[in-house]
Amino acid sequence: MPDRTPGSAAPIVLAFDIGGTRIKAGLIQAGAVVHHRVVATPTDTLATLLAVLGSLAHDLARETTYSLVGLSVKGIVDAQQGRVLDINESLLYLNDVPLRDRVATLLGCPVTIDNDARLFALGEWLFGAGRGVRDLVCLTLGTGVGCGVIVDGQLLHGGLHTAGILGGHISVRSDGPRCTCGNLGCLEACISTQALLRQAAALQLHRASQTVPITVADIFSLAQAGEPTAQDIVAEFTQTLSVGIVSLVHAFGAERVVIGGGIAQASMVFLPAIQRYAQMHLWTALRGRVTIVSAQHPDHAALLGVAQLALQQHMSA
Repeated sequence: MPDRTPGSAAPIVLAFDIGGTRIKAGLIQAGAVVHHRVVATPTDTLATLLAVLGSLAHDLARETTYSLVGLSVKGIVDAQQGRVLDINESLLYLNDVPLRDRVATLLGCPVTIDNDARLFALGEWLFGAGRGVRDLVCLTLGTGVGCGVIVDGQLLHGGLHTAGILGGHISVRSDGPRCTCGNLGCLEACISTQALLRQAAALQLHRASQTVPITVADIFSLAQAGEPTAQDIVAEFTQTLSVGIVSLVHAFGAERVVIGGGIAQASMVFLPAIQRYAQMHLWTALRGRVTIVSAQHPDHAALLGVAQLALQQHMSA
């Protein structure tokens, strides 16, 4: 059960990061993950999801008590109303669901909710690779391309609840593939894990042992080993991501770009080339003033972000 003891010097937040394939859960105290769990995301019904969240909460409460709950969720989220407005693919059952209130009823304590990439940016800005700047763009590269933006020390939301989070849906190729959002040539459609795997299949790229399907990690490993087809795929990926990053820096005036997500595990392969491209193609006044770095908390930034947001909202209530 949640801890409702008044006067706690360092409140503990139970944070959930609900993704398309995994749910990360953690107890957060003073900007650190105290305990955490990872389970598969149910793809069938809201009732199943709530059961999983309840089980995780019960499990983590054995470690220590909590007083607040934070929800990080993919998709377009109305943080004020606590409702998921639009979400694609495996979590369609969350569309137009007042998830904040459902979880508050389930767990019996205050709940805060927002978009996952936005909260990832907040976590990296406060506790990770984004510290020390006022203007930040954060990209999460994986099944999709998430984006969160800090401008002049403020996390962007906007009246339509999409400000900053659609960076993965800027067009980088007018003749590019159709994206799940309906647009053509989106950054996400060109460089996501699915896009890279489609390219590998089309070019008949294989790992040494063909008994196991090739992965994105294999593509980058093969490129580092000098495999020509893999090098071509990585070169196109790097060029496309570079174009997108320059456009986002121009749009938001970012001093720093933080890269997270599963693909960022191979960042040592592509980040130096992206930094060089940015220095060549950014607006003159920005050259030499923008850095592009890997996330410091790639697994837990969204948990840290939503925990901090929950604390802020609790203090201002």
